[in-house]
Amino acid sequence: MTEERRPTGGTPDPDSLFDALRDDRRRVVVRALLERGERSVEDLVNTVVAHEGGDDTRRSVALSLVHRHLPRLADAGFVEYDGPTGTVVGTPTLAATEPHLRLVSAGGGTSRLTADGDPTHRPD
Repeated sequence: MTEERRPTGGTPDPDSLFDALRDDRRRVVVRALLERGERSVEDLVNTVVAHEGGDDTRRSVALSLVHRHLPRLADAGFVEYDGPTGTVVGTPTLAATEPHLRLVSAGGGTSRLTADGDPTHRPD
């Protein structure tokens, strides 16, 4: 990943932020990294499998994290992902996602913003 693709100043780009938080597996990864800033891919795989109730195989989860979710989070500047060592580290920009993560995680349904910017909640 090159430096010029990362946001600066710890402020996430809104499109990158909402893209990152749109997927449940990425939200699980973000929560795990907010709790402890550095994790191994193996640890993140275990966290996702536990969150999903073990329905998916570890291999399937690992492949989706390594080839889809971690690169997307890295491209958006939320994590630094070192594939050869299997290490994932949250960036200062990741910390700025916490209030938004709470919003989309509240209540178990689909949270969204209305046209005037007020958060609402739609039950699934």
